[in-house]
Amino acid sequence: MPRYRKLHTKTVESLDVNDMPDDFTRLLWVLLPLGLCAEGRGVDNARWVQSKIFPLRLDVTIEMIGGAMAWYESRGMLVRYQVDGRGYFHIPTFHRYQGNTVRETESMYPDPPDYEPPKENDGRSWISETVRQYKHEPAVYVITCEQAGKHYVGASEDAHNRIRAHLRELENGQHPMAVDFQEHGRESIKIQIVAYLGAADELKELEQETMDKYGADSLYNVLDAHHHWKWQSDDSHAPVMHKSSTDAVFSIQYSDADSKELAPGGAPPPEPPAPDERPARARKRKAGNGKNADPPVPTEHQAIFSTLLQAFGIDPNLLTKEQAGRFARLSKKIRDGTYTAADVEGARQFWYTGDWRGKRGSPPANDAQFLEALSRYRKQATQLQGRRLEPVECLPAAP
Repeated sequence: MPRYRKLHTKTVESLDVNDMPDDFTRLLWVLLPLGLCAEGRGVDNARWVQSKIFPLRLDVTIEMIGGAMAWYESRGMLVRYQVDGRGYFHIPTFHRYQGNTVRETESMYPDPPDYEPPKENDGRSWISETVRQYKHEPAVYVITCEQAGKHYVGASEDAHNRIRAHLRELENGQHPMAVDFQEHGRESIKIQIVAYLGAADELKELEQETMDKYGADSLYNVLDAHHHWKWQSDDSHAPVMHKSSTDAVFSIQYSDADSKELAPGGAPPPEPPAPDERPARARKRKAGNGKNADPPVPTEHQAIFSTLLQAFGIDPNLLTKEQAGRFARLSKKIRDGTYTAADVEGARQFWYTGDWRGKRGSPPANDAQFLEALSRYRKQATQLQGRRLEPVECLPAAP
């Protein structure tokens, strides 16, 4: 018997569930997967079902179970079959809602006639099959969403485990690629090993060369696994976004250079410099072995993301995975609407000035409120014919 089963949230909206003749039929349907094998099969015998699902219920009769099973069969929710004169049943949609069961004991019940294994395995099985070909060695890799035409460049001392972690984050919606992954599906994801390296100290240089090759506009490299701003390899010290204690302006602190603040006036960040095509040795020589190199320029997404955290009063040091995914999706929606980082900063100031919507001093309650403020700010800025709103000091982020 399995240790647990899943209950899909759409069960309450299911037409089949709501059409069931009584609450006992609904209850048995919800509990039935608990007694089935890893393939969603069981013995077609009402007493067997009673012993698996209601072992301590004296008020549940064989007739009640038989009536419910007959109703499931009439709606195609349950299929009965026989093998060698013995009756069995299975639930055709079992794997769709229960997902991966490969870790459970192999089913002791025979396959139904014309049985085909499920074509779509769940996330864990897909991940296991995908990462099987990668070694537990230092490597630089590229994860590409082909339909979106964008790439994630990473490096790790254990490529196998790090790629597994990336795929797990994609399935959970906690990855910079998550929005495109959910839109285009698993088939759009391609993984390429740039090179396996014998020494881990070579990872950072090769990773940076690979990022330069693709260019900032075609990269997803924004947040690392801890949802800090991400520019270097997965195993290096990534830059950490922090909040200034003096002016409520967020800045980005880089590990090998001085901090670089985003302008409170909302000026759009400069365009990223063109990739340096010279050999890595020449670039390192000019930069003084990396000690005096300029910090990376924040992308439009990073600038918008930082401003959104300010607008909603979120401390980046306390940012949760769910919040990071939420604001990453909101940033994409804003950029898809042709808004810029300057527009978002202007909308943030617009929100906290005046008695707009009677919410003076309070952060937006939801994304829709901020998007409304953004639309109104753009309209007002257009009417003012380019006159700039005076910047005001916003409230400090929530502790």
